[in-house]
Amino acid sequence: MGKEKSNLKEVVLAISIVYFIFFFINLSGEGYGRKSDSYLGFPKYFYGDSYRYFQLARAIADGRLYIYDSIDDIDDEILSFSLGVSDRVYITQSPGISIVSAPFYLLFKEPGVYAAASLVGLIACISLYCLLRFFVSDKTSKVITLFYAFGTYIFTYSQFLYNDVLTCLLVSTSFIMLLKHLRDGKTKNIVFSGIALGLIPLTKPSAIILSLVFVPYLYYRKGIKSTLILLMSLLVGMLPFIAYNIACFGAPLTSGYSSLLAVEDGKFYTVNFTNLNTWKNNPLNIFTLIIVFFITQPITLTAVAYLSKTDKGIRYFLVTSFLSLGLLYSFWWNSMGLLCWGWRFMTPILPFFAVSSAMAYEKNIIPKKIFWILFYLSSNIAIFSLHPLVWQIFYQFTPIANTYYDILAVLPHHPLN
Repeated sequence: MGKEKSNLKEVVLAISIVYFIFFFINLSGEGYGRKSDSYLGFPKYFYGDSYRYFQLARAIADGRLYIYDSIDDIDDEILSFSLGVSDRVYITQSPGISIVSAPFYLLFKEPGVYAAASLVGLIACISLYCLLRFFVSDKTSKVITLFYAFGTYIFTYSQFLYNDVLTCLLVSTSFIMLLKHLRDGKTKNIVFSGIALGLIPLTKPSAIILSLVFVPYLYYRKGIKSTLILLMSLLVGMLPFIAYNIACFGAPLTSGYSSLLAVEDGKFYTVNFTNLNTWKNNPLNIFTLIIVFFITQPITLTAVAYLSKTDKGIRYFLVTSFLSLGLLYSFWWNSMGLLCWGWRFMTPILPFFAVSSAMAYEKNIIPKKIFWILFYLSSNIAIFSLHPLVWQIFYQFTPIANTYYDILAVLPHHPLN
């Protein structure tokens, strides 16, 4: 850690101002959209997955976890829901951000839910700063925190109601506590690290694969005792996820990812996106993911440029976490899916990229002008992507507009969202 006295106030103030300015801009735009039934033809907050998270937040505030009492009550897109215990209908998404935002709904109704999303983004950036202080000076930590706060999906999805930034916060927190344990050997730190890892399935079950990145590294550095403590703490952290699934779906390790699409002969069916012009689900699809990931947030390229010279531990976490999640989604999605939304699922591993970028910045591996140019591009892309019209154009001119549905018998719930 640098010798300079850490001062976080400037970073918090800058991020708070920008995040909440855009929050109010977007909220006013949404208000206009609801009055005219649409905002440039494409309402944002109350559309798609973000709307489902809002529905669950409102339901939790009302003291329940289900959205509808039965399938007959659904007045929305049926493919966005799953059938659970007692034939009640639940959202397909994991409940993490909805649980966090439910108290804000009680206090401030609809605006409070989306203010909670911006607040989670702010806290994620603070955790990012705290993580960077393990490796670089206070000044560099501030600069890179601002780069990643305004030039990556942390900013973009702090303006929507999604789980991705909350998952990023949990990964960053777990990594911070792991580093503290490696430095001082205190058991409480590895316990907190494990609990944070265990909470990840509550926000994005697929990201629990990152525990397979943490465990070998800890075993290599600290041996079997610390590793067992981490694993036991991880199981404790998973208890809320297990309780939620038992309450909703009647089984401890399921998730409502299978969607109801139609009812034929009394049976429910789920959806499978297919397109003759896309690759099949296979590991080669990761190249689609890599291209879109770096094109849409160029500031992350600075992390890759420093991989050959960075700390071995950071290199391990960055490469293995990216490959783990990337290959998982490459098997799960075809290239069309990764092009349209797979890159969003990589948000949880941005803390590892930030550390590598910070080291490159501090050691002048890359000229500062390059950093600022990439940041300028990244921040403009992030801001531009918030406009509802962008999503409408994106939908019209990508393969997703040409997809069609295959009706498949309802599958077991897959914890991949």
